[in-house]
Amino acid sequence: MVGAARSQTVHSFLQVFVQARDAPGHSGRDFYSDLQHREVNNPAPESFEFPIAITPKRPQLPTAIETSQLLGQCLPPIRSNRFSLLLLCHYSPTMPWPTIALDEWKPVSRPVAMIAIAFYLLFLLYAANNRSGFLFLDYANLMIHEAGHPLFGILGGGENGFGYTLMVMGGTLFELIVPLVCAAYFFFRRESTGIAFCAFWFFENFLYIGTYMSDARASALPLVGSGDSDWEVLFTQWNLMLHDTQIAHATRTLGWLGMLASIAWFASRAFRRHPDTLR
Repeated sequence: MVGAARSQTVHSFLQVFVQARDAPGHSGRDFYSDLQHREVNNPAPESFEFPIAITPKRPQLPTAIETSQLLGQCLPPIRSNRFSLLLLCHYSPTMPWPTIALDEWKPVSRPVAMIAIAFYLLFLLYAANNRSGFLFLDYANLMIHEAGHPLFGILGGGENGFGYTLMVMGGTLFELIVPLVCAAYFFFRRESTGIAFCAFWFFENFLYIGTYMSDARASALPLVGSGDSDWEVLFTQWNLMLHDTQIAHATRTLGWLGMLASIAWFASRAFRRHPDTLR
């Protein structure tokens, strides 16, 4: 009985669908009325539900649009608990996917590229010889870091459990998010100079973060305000306090590699042979 009902209902639906598709002036409401009428006259068992997959082979775009519009009119009113309909339209693989059109990268003149690369290399030399672990760029990072605590505290919705952990992590998260957002802005503007600086800034944060990670147990570095350091709290919660220096070393190494990669990418982009550059 179930098999007969299945075949009968499928046949009814397909027949009505073809009639609605080919008949001029046949609206979606008429299609639903016909379908509802046939469901009443040929009911399926109450507990029976099945999907129907209709897969036309490579329809042309106008036909696919018309079919989509017809289904959009017909399917929303259907709310039967006797069967469910799943219609799948298979478009041709040759149809293009929607893409975001981006302009060409803006050219970078030779003097600007050389000045920027010289600045980055001097900063790396300055960072390598710095013994305090706090660079002049970290003043900006510190302000962003402190703004991140209340911001993520509000998002976390509390001072207990995960909300408290998110508030503690918020400073580090925010000082990483801000350079990424700036880099995304310059990416859509196709400005490699801005992207390189934001990427360099993003990875420079890892030196600052690693410095305070390594101080989780010692607590010798000065802190803004009072209380425990962020990484003392986090490493204690995660049972990683004994590995603070190893994690800090890996974090700082990642920062150095990222800054070098940012410089290399910018140099390859700036000095690439292009009709509009290096004239």
